[in-house]
Amino acid sequence: MTAEALKMKLELSRLASQHGVMSTPITILPSGPVDYPVILGGYASTTDIDGERMKFRRLAFNNPFFWLSGYKLPPLLYKHDPEQIAGEIESLTYDKAGNLKIRAHVTHEKAARCNAFSVRAKILEYELIDTDSKNFHALVAMRN
Repeated sequence: MTAEALKMKLELSRLASQHGVMSTPITILPSGPVDYPVILGGYASTTDIDGERMKFRRLAFNNPFFWLSGYKLPPLLYKHDPEQIAGEIESLTYDKAGNLKIRAHVTHEKAARCNAFSVRAKILEYELIDTDSKNFHALVAMRN
């Protein structure tokens, strides 16, 4: 975790305490087991405020290297663990709202049962928004 990410988490925790806001854990149940690779697609990151009171700026992951021919896309990992390669990302694109969409060929037995994607990112910059209300959140910007 970067120093900036730690600072952000501490500031969000302070704001949560100040406004009496609790984290909203989300439970997503796995689908049934499969014994074959699957193609999964959906959103990897949206511009919505998440349960930890963070949201990524629109097009936050707009890394020009992703769009260059021949550039290798990041690995698809199970639970963000570099020791557990879950498969291969076939495409990363954006919708009109700036949400990051993913399509992946998933070969990892447990990852193939997951009904959600999650992005792992190093937080280098953020801005606190609406700090005087219960709608507070950190708007995360990524550097390319």
